[in-house]
Amino acid sequence: MSSNSDEPLDRPHDAAGERELAVPRLVCCTIMDGRFTLRDGQPASHHMHYDSFARHFLEVFDELIVVGRVFPVEDPSARPVIGPRVSFVPIPAYRGPGQFVRQAPRIVALLWNLMKPGTAFVLRTPGTIPSIFAFLARLRGVPYALQCVANPRDQLGKGAVRHPLRRFFQQFFIRNLQRQCREAGVTSYVTRKALQAEYPPGPGKPTFTHTDLVLDDAAYRDPAERQPPARHAGQRPWRIANVGMMSQLYKGQDILIHAIARCVEAGHDVHLTLVGDGHYRRHFEELVAELGLGGRVTFTGTLHQGSAVRQILDLADLFVLPSRQEGLPRALLEAMSRGLPCIASDVGGNPELLQPQAIVPSGDAGVLADRIAAFLNDPHCMEVQAAANYATALEYRFSAVAERRFAFYRSIHALALQA
Repeated sequence: MSSNSDEPLDRPHDAAGERELAVPRLVCCTIMDGRFTLRDGQPASHHMHYDSFARHFLEVFDELIVVGRVFPVEDPSARPVIGPRVSFVPIPAYRGPGQFVRQAPRIVALLWNLMKPGTAFVLRTPGTIPSIFAFLARLRGVPYALQCVANPRDQLGKGAVRHPLRRFFQQFFIRNLQRQCREAGVTSYVTRKALQAEYPPGPGKPTFTHTDLVLDDAAYRDPAERQPPARHAGQRPWRIANVGMMSQLYKGQDILIHAIARCVEAGHDVHLTLVGDGHYRRHFEELVAELGLGGRVTFTGTLHQGSAVRQILDLADLFVLPSRQEGLPRALLEAMSRGLPCIASDVGGNPELLQPQAIVPSGDAGVLADRIAAFLNDPHCMEVQAAANYATALEYRFSAVAERRFAFYRSIHALALQA
């Protein structure tokens, strides 16, 4: 799967945009475990599509090769990954260790053949595919850069994954990621401190902090434009929103559903909207029925990123993200940029984004229910939280993040030239 174009690329500029960079051009190859679907037979994604992810590499590199798993499911709501100067190498689709073992020889051969002169390699970690590539690169003496976007300690934590070998895989990927961060020639982290503390870069090696999230001007809505979060008695329930994939238990929707049930039992009139889809949606729907929450929980399924999700956020009074694992959560930052008060669990970069009173222990539905109730009982607190969240989200505006991302790409370019 590929896309080629003879359309000339703009020469990259420095962070200030003032002068042309006279540097040799290279191909960049980014390798990840990412799950891609299809749109009109081409690789597609809701988050890592051409405009939000791929084309940014072209600020520095001649071409980009994206490597990831493609599942043969047509998803018309996803957006294309490939485009001008961006191609895609599909990894055989697999789920779970059993399917991986059967596909492993093909995967190893594919990754081995990617190692060609004139190519810079970026591993998006943690993950099985980037771990295999790191091992092969070590054998061949090929340098690579690394983007650390999550913590396998949380990804494979108790409650996040149901597998008899969960603990073994958790420790394996923790040690793997620690080694990869030390060995990488250049590192980037989505958090400011959280991931760096457990997975530090090698001494003296360039390291950066940036996220791939694109928050343009349309993403922002000042809290002053929202109606104050004070419900007029009897008019409507408090509206609580959550956005997250349901392919695993990572996002903690089950915890949130239990917390909503406790809030209802305590006499709070609330309604929960869950945006997202995946393997565990049926499990969550059954849990809603079991807890007698019919009519109080709405499942929207997958929505287009952008205006469709923003409409849900703009109708909400409170956003709640009780994840079991996170890097720097896209959904949380998007809610903050809409001027929403938010509550989130104490994992990944969440505590770097929210005020302490908005952070709850991961996995504890009782504490989460109490915190939701405390927010709903104090509309002034919610307004203060919303203003603080909006101010923090402004730090992740596209223009500010773009400078840090560009500096990371330039370091990858320099690393490849030294090889």
